[in-house]
Amino acid sequence: MTSKIGGVSSDDVKDKIRPRCLQVYNREGNTMGSNTTVEKFLMLSQVRDIVPYSASHIWRLERSGQFPRRIRLGGNRVAWLQSEVNSWVDGKIALRTSDKD
Repeated sequence: MTSKIGGVSSDDVKDKIRPRCLQVYNREGNTMGSNTTVEKFLMLSQVRDIVPYSASHIWRLERSGQFPRRIRLGGNRVAWLQSEVNSWVDGKIALRTSDKD
């Protein structure tokens, strides 16, 4: 059961959170080719949906170089690239399968 605050539930807010998109441009300001790469920014809550670690543990792993580095978007906003987080997860899966050998 979700609680409502001011007539808005936490599920209503969660449905409105969408990752930001970043298109890759070349030096002339044009998108690069027909295979444009679209990167998505993930906020901490979205990273934690993928990686079951606390915010402080993610910070420790990041500081030690064991997790992708965050990108500062503004004074009080940071995000991670979805592709880098997914690659990190893939690496963990690969380690698990190589441990079986």
